Amino acid sequence: MPWFSIQARDDNPRHAHVVIDKPIGSDWAPDWIADFTGEKPAREFIEAVDALGELDEITVELNSPGGDVASGVRIFNYLRDHRAKVHTRVTGTAASIATVIMMAGDTRSMAVGSTMMTHRASALMIGFFNANEMEETARNLKTVDASMVDIYMSATGKSAEEIAGLLDQGDTYLGADEAVTWGFATEADAKLRAVACADPKLYMKQLEQAGEIAKLQAQLAGRPATEPATMTAAEALALAFDLTPEEAEAQAADLGDQVIALRQQTPVVAKIDDIPAELLEEIRAAGPGRIEPAPSADEILATERTRVSAIAKACQTTGQHQLLDKLVANGMPEQQASEYIYDVAAASGDSQHINGSHSPEGGHRAGIDYGKIYARQNRKAGA
Repeated sequence: MPWFSIQARDDNPRHAHVVIDKPIGSDWAPDWIADFTGEKPAREFIEAVDALGELDEITVELNSPGGDVASGVRIFNYLRDHRAKVHTRVTGTAASIATVIMMAGDTRSMAVGSTMMTHRASALMIGFFNANEMEETARNLKTVDASMVDIYMSATGKSAEEIAGLLDQGDTYLGADEAVTWGFATEADAKLRAVACADPKLYMKQLEQAGEIAKLQAQLAGRPATEPATMTAAEALALAFDLTPEEAEAQAADLGDQVIALRQQTPVVAKIDDIPAELLEEIRAAGPGRIEPAPSADEILATERTRVSAIAKACQTTGQHQLLDKLVANGMPEQQASEYIYDVAAASGDSQHINGSHSPEGGHRAGIDYGKIYARQNRKAGA
């Protein structure tokens, strides 16, 4: 499946809308992987943008765990050198090499609740290696790290020492405000922050506690600060986030619709009369503590998140990105999926491989049985 979508905006054919919502594909992946997964390489990303013709603006939405380092750097340079004005916007999480693509933006914004993650390059080595081979891998990783530092420096204005210190902290997640402070982002998305407020009364209470209510009232046409006045949600949004009256009214209407929809939702509560007699008898016979309550929606979501995260980590750590979508979609249990990923990694036969995924996990981590990977590789070598 392609990891990006690119199209011209309906209202402006000279404004491209790009979404990167998966691991970034590689130009160097073997053809059989592309044939098996239908994955698109970075060169096809660039060709798709070029196919739109002359562009004045390019907006890139990012929600990606990273991907191929060389392809990410190539996309960064392509966007940075493009004649159009480039806007990059993190809508979920931009991790690893996805943060480098983020740095290509003339403007770089973070949506509400979004994060970015930085770390040093990592490598997966399976088998037995001498000191020279290990030192070669370390040298190559340091070269990749140095290129990341250069890109971050050029975008943020921070020194090499400051960027290196951040990368030395390991997997570091930054929220919108931290990203702006560091210079990775140029702004946090104020409009989304406004829409995210579920109840205008709570928002107004925050303004009042901050001592801003009188100042805002004074700006309302014909209402001096000393004269009591009632501020509408639209007026608060317009003043706080510098919106036009039309934009503020639309945001306030959307908030009102959301609040009404939430209030109209009524929980479904099963009555004892609705339970079949046979089942009710079994429940009574089982006695207290014998029947486990059904998992809640939050518990089901947490379990699925854990499963998907474990599969993603194993795929990123072993470099087997082509397996991610398939294993997540088919519902394979976490342990079984991990075993399968390790088998594929061991069967690849690469004695030394710099993980092109620049994976969010980094080197050896708890919860990953590297011994099993080595054992499989050694069995293959011995055969």
